[in-house]
Amino acid sequence: MTEKTAVEIACELNCHMPGIGFCNRDKRLRTFLLVCDMADKYTDDDIDLALEALTILTQMNKTFHKATYMTLMRRNRFNLEDLGETAHRFIQEIAYYEGLEYAESQVSMISRKPKGKEYWV
Repeated sequence: MTEKTAVEIACELNCHMPGIGFCNRDKRLRTFLLVCDMADKYTDDDIDLALEALTILTQMNKTFHKATYMTLMRRNRFNLEDLGETAHRFIQEIAYYEGLEYAESQVSMISRKPKGKEYWV
């Protein structure tokens, strides 16, 4: 039996993508968590392959893209470690790619993109 590629897994996840409705934050978070769990199952818990498939899926599917970025923007409102390892690492990698870091104090995020300036979000 041949192993599936990240693109094949992303296509399977895309076929099983649940709907999130209109501006429903809770459904977006649930969709994100569900898809990350499905990615774990499809990849037999190979986290690197799951992360690659999720990255591809983010570009393929507008619903998952919205769910990912909603989770990213709300990530300081819940404990990321409770999300599961794949979801946690995926959000960390997206945050790093977007230039965001976790701020331990009262403020949720600091943008590192503008040089020499910090913006509160």
